[in-house]
Amino acid sequence: MAGRTSQASRRRSTSRGRRLSARAARMPGPLDVLGRLLWLLWMGLAHGVGWLVRAAGRRAADARELEPEHRRDGAGLLVLAFALLLAAAVWFHAGGPFGSYIALVLRLFLGDLALALPVLLLVGAVKLMRAPADEAHRGRGVVGWSALFIGAGGLLHLAGGAPAGVLEMEHAGGLLGKVTGGLLADAVTSWVAAPVLVIVALFGLLVVTATPINRIPERLAQVRDMAIGRTDPELSIVDDEEVDELPPARRRPARRRQAAMAAPDPGDEPIGPDVEVVHDTVPVPRAPRKRKAPEPPEHSPLPTRAEQLALTDADYKLPPPHLLAVGDAPKARSRANDDVINALQGVFEQFDVDAAVTGFARGPTVTRYEVELGPGVKVERITQLSRNIAYAVKSPDVRIISPIPGKSAVGVEIPNTDRENVALGDVLRSRAATSDHHPLVVALGKDIEGG
Repeated sequence: MAGRTSQASRRRSTSRGRRLSARAARMPGPLDVLGRLLWLLWMGLAHGVGWLVRAAGRRAADARELEPEHRRDGAGLLVLAFALLLAAAVWFHAGGPFGSYIALVLRLFLGDLALALPVLLLVGAVKLMRAPADEAHRGRGVVGWSALFIGAGGLLHLAGGAPAGVLEMEHAGGLLGKVTGGLLADAVTSWVAAPVLVIVALFGLLVVTATPINRIPERLAQVRDMAIGRTDPELSIVDDEEVDELPPARRRPARRRQAAMAAPDPGDEPIGPDVEVVHDTVPVPRAPRKRKAPEPPEHSPLPTRAEQLALTDADYKLPPPHLLAVGDAPKARSRANDDVINALQGVFEQFDVDAAVTGFARGPTVTRYEVELGPGVKVERITQLSRNIAYAVKSPDVRIISPIPGKSAVGVEIPNTDRENVALGDVLRSRAATSDHHPLVVALGKDIEGG
């Protein structure tokens, strides 16, 4: 009995010790608590940053959905702010560290041309806010301003005595003038470089203002008229015509009038509910309407017969054909025909059509290309490619003939890019004209076959 009791007590103590050790193992230590707190803090920070990024993305998407006028105004105001910063930095040296750095860089690269940048940016900001930028003229502006700055920078460099030091270049044409004017003067002397740079600057000015050389006097006259306040008489005439051509005022619909007439007058309302008004109506027979007799149509006088002059017995003879000039010999083949053949073959290869151009008949204005199909190829495959063929040969006037009369081939008629002139004498001396003796034969021209 004593042995059994001792064994039971040992088992109880052993199981109790195991439970205590397991409970102690389950209890987290200080490092575990700290790690869990750090993990929770990191996840909270990650969720917060992600929310901010997503919110910023939504704000940016909303900003992209703004109307073009608002975006243009924002861009114009940004350019205006940058122009004010440059003016403060370059003109008054009051832009702070950032403005001073920008002024230093601009004076180093552009020299005295940097003084004109604020004015140019101000004008650009005003134009940007007034009207949208024209994409088609953006390249013209880049070329014009580049030429203007290159020519002006080189001239400032030569006018400043071609300085070599950095401080001296800042008050001349900068590095731009050193590269353009200095290298050009070293190559061809200053006496030749100065006129060349003047021409480059004038070219840039003409490109920027979209003024051809033949319209310079007209533009100068416009500037003079604007300076003295004179108005253009053509503009006043156009304005008067536009005023005279204004559409007439639209009439108000008659429904409103009918509604106003149908509305009861407040004075016509009954005085009281007990008053009864009786209207005796007597039918009146309608008088028959008298129809007007139709007026007889006016008889136009018979046309007078033209007087036939008496014919003489003299025989009329046609003038000799050699009085008409002889035209140029027709072209049998040209570079344009080869380009069209290559384009047609490219279309067939692109759409995997077993067809080939085997020949062509060139006319003065149109050429018919003969296309032979491979075995098992339907003619519809060619007709379905009419738009692709027109796109490849760069011509909207493409005509497909399937088949060519008398030939087992499909014809593709395409206008010539190098058209030929047809002389009247050549048409009258042709075989088709000389073999036809009808008195009403008229020379109209030549077709693809040359007739």
